[in-house]
Order: sequence, then C-alpha cells, then structure tokens
Amino acid sequence: AHWSRLHKDLIEEHGARSVDRARRYFEADEALQAAAERVRDISQQISAAGLGTKVAHGMELDDETMAQRKREHEVALIDFSEALRSVEYWRAKAGEKRLNSILPSLRLLRGHAKRLDTEQERIAALSQRIRVSKARYRSSMAELERISNAIHEARSSQGSDEGEPEHEPAPARSGLEAYSMPPEVTPTESSGPETTPEVQGLIACK
Repeated sequence: AHWSRLHKDLIEEHGARSVDRARRYFEADEALQAAAERVRDISQQISAAGLGTKVAHGMELDDETMAQRKREHEVALIDFSEALRSVEYWRAKAGEKRLNSILPSLRLLRGHAKRLDTEQERIAALSQRIRVSKARYRSSMAELERISNAIHEARSSQGSDEGEPEHEPAPARSGLEAYSMPPEVTPTESSGPETTPEVQGLIACK
C-alpha cells in the first residue's frame, strides 16, 4: 500500500507524462550500466589473453575463442552506444529538474520491485520443495501401507496353519467288531411279541 501511494503521489505532483518520461530515462540508464559492464568484462578478457594471463575459469583463450570474444566486444559496444543514445534522449525529454525530483522515488520503487521479485522467487522455490516433499510423503505412506498389509497377510496365513488340528486316522476294526451293529441299533434282551388287547381277548376265549 505504501509503494502504491508513493507512485500515486508522484503522478499527482509531477503529472503522468513527466513520471513516465523519468521512468523511461531510469530504465535506459539501467540498460546503459549493464551494457557498460558487459563491455568492461569482455575487454578485460581480451586484454588478459593478450598478456598470456589465464582467464575464463582459469583457462587461456585460444585463437578461436579470442576471435569470438572480439565479435562479442563489437556487439557489446553497439549495445552500449544505443543505450547511451536512449539515455540522452529521455534525459532531454524529462528535463534535469524533473529527473532530480522524480528519480529518488523511482529508485525506491525499483528497489521495492526487486525485493518483491526476490521474494516471489523464494516463494516459488519453497512451493516446489513443498510439492516434492508431499510427493515423497505420499510415496512413503503407500510403501508403509504395502509393508503393513504384507505383514498382516503373513501373520494371518501362519495363524491359520497353526490353528488347524491334526486328525489321526481311526484304528481299523477286526473280527466280529467290524460287523457288530452300532450301539443305537444293537438289540437288547429278547422279548416276546407285543400283544395287543384284541389278541389277549382271543386267547381268553380259547
């Protein structure tokens, strides 16, 4: 909210056009600084190679690499010249007085934007780490569940084998025992036929 308010105050104080021109000058100046750094870096490599000094990660530049560095130096000089022209153009458009008033606030805003970019990169990296950690956690839990199920099945199978009693075969019968009737149907003491009342009456008449 503070940075949004600062940008709004700049526009209200200097006008949207002046702020936009100052912003373009500010961006052109940043591009100029980057181009100048690129020119210095390549120039140092070429100078060191000409003196036989090891450069570029401790390796000496061979002829082919030297030619490539010279081409890169030419391109860097062109980029520097274009950035310089852009800076001069927007300085003239914005005016020195306006620039001196607006640039400090623009530098604050740019610093805030860079910090936001850094935080967003950290958040993205942390989010990626969280996704990877969650995937590993799910994989670990699935593996633990598989191991638990395998142990449970092994114990169940072992318990089933131990719980079944071993049945010994019944001894074979020999002799008459093999042909004797089962106890429930073996006849008891012999008795005469059952006489009904009608039969008893006929006997009495005789």
